Amino acid sequence: MCTKWFVLVFMLSLISLMISDVGAKPKGSRKKPVSLFPAGEKTTSWCNATDIEQSIREKGCEDKVIPNKACVGQCFSYYSPGTFPSKRRMNYCDVCKPSLKSWTVVSLNCPGKKLPQVDKLVEMIYKCECEKCAKGTIKW
Repeated sequence: MCTKWFVLVFMLSLISLMISDVGAKPKGSRKKPVSLFPAGEKTTSWCNATDIEQSIREKGCEDKVIPNKACVGQCFSYYSPGTFPSKRRMNYCDVCKPSLKSWTVVSLNCPGKKLPQVDKLVEMIYKCECEKCAKGTIKW
């Protein structure tokens, strides 16, 4: 994790330097590098498994409420503008998602139906972390 953070900070430094060179003026009038983050903006990622009560439902059956967790957080991502035709845009994306989970069967009572019980497969979340976005899930 420490190495990943170091690489990320290093990449942001490079991006900052590239941005400061866009529209550069003659020597001696060079501005300070532009930061990608507004002043005072929090730049650390966080991702937690938060306790919830999940309602399991099926039409014609009795609802059941079970304890579960949801992933809640703010993970790091960025997108910097490119140029045409020579430079490619730079982007990076992390998402808060389950890092430890399992599936369990929850049975619902369905009085008055042909089948008196319906089984639902429910994802149970135990731990969440910021992880790299899967290719194709985020449109750049």
